[in-house]
Amino acid sequence: MAAAIAASAPTPFCTIFPRRGSKPLLLDFATSGIDFGKTRVAWNKGVTVPPGYLSNDQGQPSFDPAVMHQLPYGSLLPFGLHKGYAAGDDMRNPRRRALRRPHHS
Repeated sequence: MAAAIAASAPTPFCTIFPRRGSKPLLLDFATSGIDFGKTRVAWNKGVTVPPGYLSNDQGQPSFDPAVMHQLPYGSLLPFGLHKGYAAGDDMRNPRRRALRRPHHS
C-alpha cells in the first residue's frame, strides 16, 4: 500500500512593519485561496466550496472539499494563481530569499 504525502503546502505569511509615529503595520495571511480548515468545515457540512480554490489529484478544478481529506488527495490552489504560487514558494525557501537580500557593509 502506497503512502500519500503532500507535495506542497500553503505557506502562511506574517510580518510586521514598524512605522515612526504610528502603530506597526501587521500583515498576516495564507498563500492559498482558501484555508485548509475551511475545507474541513465544508466537508463536514457536506457542502461544496466556491470555484478556484481546489484541484483534484489530476490537477483539474474541483468544488468538492473531499479532495483535501480523502485519497487520492488534491490540493489547495494559491491566491493570485501563478503569482500566488511564486509567493508561497519563495516563503518556503529562506535560503533563496537570503541570497537575494542586499548585503550592507
